[in-house]
Amino acid sequence: MKCFLKDFPDVKDRVDQLEFQDRKKQLTLNGIPQKSGENLLHAMKVMSEKLKCELQPYHDIDSIFRVKTSDKVIIKFIHAHKRDKFFGSFRKNPLNATDLGFKDNSKLYINEVLSKPQAALFHETRMFKKEHKYRFAWTSNQRIFLRKDSDSNAIQINSTDDLNDLA
Repeated sequence: MKCFLKDFPDVKDRVDQLEFQDRKKQLTLNGIPQKSGENLLHAMKVMSEKLKCELQPYHDIDSIFRVKTSDKVIIKFIHAHKRDKFFGSFRKNPLNATDLGFKDNSKLYINEVLSKPQAALFHETRMFKKEHKYRFAWTSNQRIFLRKDSDSNAIQINSTDDLNDLA
């Protein structure tokens, strides 16, 4: 497939664009403990109620599934604006596992679903943040940002060259 896409750059660009559009409707939620017979849609309903977010999981979510045997859950929304609303509500009011009825008080983390190259760059950015004492690293609309402190401007990170320039 890779060889085929190399020979047809227009097809590769189109595939990349379709994947980008699809990721705009997805979120990754980490930290939900596994439970036998779990109902992840019900967990989303509880979260949306706690967040006071106008979300009807049984109508607004296309699919939700756990990644293998981890605490990572992928949520695919039907509409990007519903995903954005839930994402914003969660970021403003973070939840933990006890909010969902679990005994474990672990924190829940929510992130955008990024392409493999973007995920690798975001990982590098988070490592850079720790090493160089930056306070914030985040994504917005699949773009990566870094900020030294709450008084400084956000810096968009497009490549590792941007990180090298800041070092």
